[in-house]
Amino acid sequence: MLATDSDRRAGKPQTLGEALGYAPDGPLELNTAEQATCHVCGHEPRLYTHFSPGGREIVIWIPQDHRCVKRA
Repeated sequence: MLATDSDRRAGKPQTLGEALGYAPDGPLELNTAEQATCHVCGHEPRLYTHFSPGGREIVIWIPQDHRCVKRA
């Protein structure tokens, strides 16, 4: 029987960063700027950074609410 990832991780707690595959010393980037950019007009997202209680930087790109000129 082949061991799956869930079989190998069974009983081993994992952080969100480990589950997403990020190095423990780098920032945890939940999405990229390209993913949060408007695909119609190219309107750029807003960058939000936060530090966890453990001191880890968390980076989130937030799409901005805007009136897309190419959709109007």
